[in-house]
This record gives sequence, structure tokens and C-alpha cells, in this order.
Amino acid sequence: MVCDQLKGFLKYLIWVIFSFSVYGEGIPVPKLDVVRVLERDTQKVLETIVLSYEKEGVQLDLVGAVHLADASYYDALNDRFDQYEAVLFEMIGDGKPPKPSKKKKQVLVGESKTEMDVVSQMYSLYENMLGLELQRDGIDYDKPQFIHADLSHQEFTNLQKQKGETVMKFALENTNMEFFENIDQATMLGAMLTGDSTALKHQFIDFLGNSDDSLSEKEDSSVIIRARNEKCLSVLEKKLKQQQGLKKVAVFYGAAHFPDFHQQLTEKGWEKIGEEWLTAWKVKNND
Repeated sequence: MVCDQLKGFLKYLIWVIFSFSVYGEGIPVPKLDVVRVLERDTQKVLETIVLSYEKEGVQLDLVGAVHLADASYYDALNDRFDQYEAVLFEMIGDGKPPKPSKKKKQVLVGESKTEMDVVSQMYSLYENMLGLELQRDGIDYDKPQFIHADLSHQEFTNLQKQKGETVMKFALENTNMEFFENIDQATMLGAMLTGDSTALKHQFIDFLGNSDDSLSEKEDSSVIIRARNEKCLSVLEKKLKQQQGLKKVAVFYGAAHFPDFHQQLTEKGWEKIGEEWLTAWKVKNND
């Protein structure tokens, strides 16, 4: 029973942090690595990718969002975003920038009204558990070049109903389970109970580093991935038509969206010209 509950926790945790380890049914697509773990001196680092594309003189960077990370990661992203003339960001809703949470309070999942409320509450719970910062608190969404490029709540809900899809069902059913076999569940549970964030991160940092292996196996047709990507790219095309002469644009989205983004961009004539890795987590090695 405990093992099943722990696996359930891990599924939600991975999905919350990266929107990772999820995939839909479809045709094979090329392998695309978007996250990795490296050993550096006395620590392990978790890195996410920035993929660069070019078309007709415009550079487009896909910047992988990590929804829970070190504060320094978000500081670096805030500085980076100043170099772009437009930053298209993900956020199911009305496009209003999220307000940073000034106070951290314990919120019971049972208090939620919608599935997205549950996800939001999980972010807060895991923020404290892992000693990390929330993306919504670390990123400055008030920058003038930030443009909402995602579905509204109503669009998202309607499309999910049409497909018989739910957020939690998608997360639970489409997580690649083979990586859970390498998790020391007893140690993980102990770290959770004692509040040892470093030990907790150590238990699954390698798991996170391998979790993108499931991302590139199949084309995704879900509302959570494909429909939102299509909305984002439609906003991009509209922006490029409205504002001629743009030279550098970014899409700031969860890394789970990148294989499908890559496929759609390639089909639209965008050429991949480079990649860069950004450090999201630093975890000190055990002595």
C-alpha cells in the first residue's frame, strides 16, 4: 500500500516539476533529449535545454520551463528574457501574469474546486518539501514583451471534454513506469517524513535525468500537449505577421511540449540551428 502511494506521489511530482514522462498515442518521432543530469565537482546538476530555430531571418528559442527549481535558475531566465523582443509563455487561463505567493501556507488538496486547483496546490506542497522555488514566484511575468500563448480555461475544458481527457487521468496513465524500479522507496519515504530535501532530491535526480526518454517515442495528440502547442504556434504566427522585423523570439513552455513543438516547427520550415543547456537544480553529493 505504501509503495503504491509513493509511486502515485512520484508520478504527480515528476509531472508537476516538468510536465514530464507523459506521451500520447501516435506515430514515432525523432529522439529529442531535453533534460540531463551531470556530475560537477561536489554536486549533481539537473539541466534543461534551450532549442534554437531559424526561419526567414527570425531566431526562435524554445526555453524549457521547470516549474520547481533553484531560485538562481529563475534569476538567470529573467536576465535572459530581456534579450528577446517577444516571449510567448504557457499558462492555461486568461493570460494575466500570476501573482507571486508572498506567504507559503499549507493547503489541503480536498479544498480544491478544479483539477487545476489541485495541480496548483501540489506545486506549493512540493516547493516546501524540496526546498525549491515555484516558477510563478521566480519569473517576472510583468515584462512588456511577455505574451500569453495558451488556451483559456474554457477552451481547455471544452477540448478535454470532447476527447474524454482529464489532467489527472492523463498524468497517471501516461507516465513511463519502468524508471520507478530504481527508486529506493524506503529511503524516499524516510526523506519525505523527516523533511530532508537534499536526500529527497538525491533519490530521484537521476530518475528525472532519464525521464525524457519517454517523451520522444510517440507523437502526442492530447489536449494537454498538442492542442496547447497548436495554440502557441498560432499566436507566434500572428505576432510575426503583425510585427514585421522581429529578430529574436522565445517560447517559454514545459519541456514535455518540445518533441511535438520540434515536429511542428520542422514541418513549418523552421531549421534547428543550435542548443544550450541551463542549470535548474544543484544537489550536493553525499559525503
